Amino acid sequence: MHKIAFAEAEKDIYLDDIETIVTMSSNSSSYTNKIIFSSLFSALISFPSLNYYWGISMVSLSILFFLLIKYLTLNNFQKVVNYNTYLYMIVQTGVIFFLTVFLYIKKDTYHIVPIIYITISYMLSLFIVYFKTSNLLRAKYNLGHSKWSKKSELFATKTSKLLGIFVILIVLGTIIYRINRWWLLNVDITFESVSITEYILWGGGLIFLLIGLTLLPTLLIKPENIVKYKLIEKYAEDFREKYDYSKKEWYGDN
Repeated sequence: MHKIAFAEAEKDIYLDDIETIVTMSSNSSSYTNKIIFSSLFSALISFPSLNYYWGISMVSLSILFFLLIKYLTLNNFQKVVNYNTYLYMIVQTGVIFFLTVFLYIKKDTYHIVPIIYITISYMLSLFIVYFKTSNLLRAKYNLGHSKWSKKSELFATKTSKLLGIFVILIVLGTIIYRINRWWLLNVDITFESVSITEYILWGGGLIFLLIGLTLLPTLLIKPENIVKYKLIEKYAEDFREKYDYSKKEWYGDN
């Protein structure tokens, strides 16, 4: 994004975009309240892991606290243009650390499994966000294509579609369960009656569910908004002077 000059950026950012941001900046308290609520909710869903991973839970709460404090220190303008990014990071953190509860293994004394899961989850989710954003930059600002960029574009597109399908399957599964709940509750299943194939299918289904839930927050990311807001933030003074806004109107009181 650093290669995009102001002359290029202003071609895709119009007066309506600027007016919208200035209007939202004057009401930044609503964004602050949403971030505070999201942080508290993410911290709340992380609490169950305290029973199994005390140290890991402290890491989760520390990350959430850092993100919240960092957001609160921004001025009104920055709170608006960075809102979606912070919301995503907070929700993603809450979801990842919440799901560690389902990875508890009694013999895993050093908690290797959840640590590996947390590391891979952060890397994978951030890669998806990066691919989505970089692909848009290449397409919109002609930054050039390579074999790697084409693969990353395919990966990001396919992932978003699969997550959309995942959401539909979750909704359909919930509906089917509610309709057939009385029947499912009366089904008597024992370990002896379950075949190896069924174990594999259940295991695969649970892994698919874990991956889907982990990456679900990436649907909050809208590359168009991220690129637009980051460019406005990068050239804040240029846009402010171009559209003749005072510093108080642009940045707010803080």
